[in-house]
Parts: sequence; structure tokens; C-alpha cells
Amino acid sequence: DDDATVLDCLGLDLDVCVSETMRTNFGKGIYPTLSERLEFASDACEYVVKSICEKWGKNDDNNDKKKKKVQTDDERKGRVCVVSFSFVNTDLRDVFRSNFPGAEWILIDTSEKEATKRINERQGHFYTGEKPQKFVDDNKGTSMSDSEENKDNSDWKFAPVDFPHTILNGHKPANENADEIVKLIVGRMKNKGQVK
Repeated sequence: DDDATVLDCLGLDLDVCVSETMRTNFGKGIYPTLSERLEFASDACEYVVKSICEKWGKNDDNNDKKKKKVQTDDERKGRVCVVSFSFVNTDLRDVFRSNFPGAEWILIDTSEKEATKRINERQGHFYTGEKPQKFVDDNKGTSMSDSEENKDNSDWKFAPVDFPHTILNGHKPANENADEIVKLIVGRMKNKGQVK
């Protein structure tokens, strides 16, 4: 079909960036501190950039260090990187938004009950285990009571999204949401002249 849209897609799941310590702690119901989340977010951003450069970067033959060149708009046409992660906390979102200001955000929305059910069904996934009941104050290393205001949003609850994003129904089958995401990506890339 001459009218078919061809995309070169890179899919990245940021779960691969979660350290072994964080995985172990998740299993014990210990949620990462603010500083641990910020370190994770920084490492995850580096992983995204490195992965993009490995897939589409151009080596500069005049540079012994083989640094990657920035690509032109024409070179990027038809290319899209889809990053998957829960982004529960506002601090993780803020770091990603500052590093990737042109990113489009899509929330696959489910009820807390459905999200918990799905997490519990994940075989060997680091989110399984006890939910945290107490939180550690990053500055003092002491427990914070549940009644104390949790200023760094370090609890298990999904923080509301307060910036423009697309919402998809997380109760629909995964393949239906995947189709919707492809349609959204293609539509936006067509509007920007990046694909036919």
C-alpha cells in the first residue's frame, strides 16, 4: 500500500533501570527515598539517550571519541521512541519532562484495585511484595507516620498528572490500547510532517 505509514520505533521499558537494591526493597515493602528516585530518574534519562544514540546516532568520523552527532529533522523523520514506566511520583515526571521537553505523555488509566491486581499477577516482578506502611524521611533516616504530610510523594499512591497528556482506558485489552497509541503517534507525526 503506497499510503502506508512506516515508523522506525524504539520501545524502552525503564524497569531495566531499577537497581538491585531498589528491587529488593520493593519486595520488602520499602519504597525508594526522594534522593534514590532522583538518582534513578537521572540514570533512566541517560539510558534513554544512550539507547536512542545506539539505534539512530551517527558517529562523527573526525572525532576519535566517536561522539554522537545531533540529527537533523530530515534524519529523524519516521522515528519514534516509546518509553514505558509507571511514573507514579511527580519528581520522576519532572526530571523526564525537563530532559525530554518535547515528549508526548500518555496515561493508561486504571483503578487502584485493577492496578494492584495486575501488580500481584506479575511473576517475579519487583513491585510484588508488601506495600509500604511506613516511609523514611530522606533527611533524617527516621520513619514518618502515615498521618504526617508526605511532601515528596513517596507513598504508593499515583500522584495526579497536572500537565497536558492523553488518557487511555486501562480496563480495555492491551492490544486495543496499543492500537490507540500507534494511531496517536502516527497522527501527531503526520501533523508535524514527519511521516506521510
